[in-house]
Amino acid sequence: MEWVELYNPTSSSVALSGWTLSTTGGTKTHTVTLSGAIRANDYYVFEYSRWLDNENYESVILRNADGTEIDRTPLLYDDYNDDRTRQRYPNGKDTDSDSDWKFRPSTKGYSNGG
Repeated sequence: MEWVELYNPTSSSVALSGWTLSTTGGTKTHTVTLSGAIRANDYYVFEYSRWLDNENYESVILRNADGTEIDRTPLLYDDYNDDRTRQRYPNGKDTDSDSDWKFRPSTKGYSNGG
């Protein structure tokens, strides 16, 4: 299973009904619709079998129910195929810079640290 973790840094729950995650870049493009909610200051892990293209550069894009882009990863490549993941570090850092993203050991469902 491949997975994407979303973090809600706010003090309110965020409903994900109708939100989507899409991949772009690589040889495959997939869009999946989310459901549920992310509690305040908590994590939401979306798992799906073989939907990411780990052999090519790709980006993952989060859109709300209106189709507005909320966030995206830079085009990244995983040439290690181990337990490391692309993640914002320190946890939740978002300055709209590619340098916000690091390739670090997985922290699935927990803080990325920092």
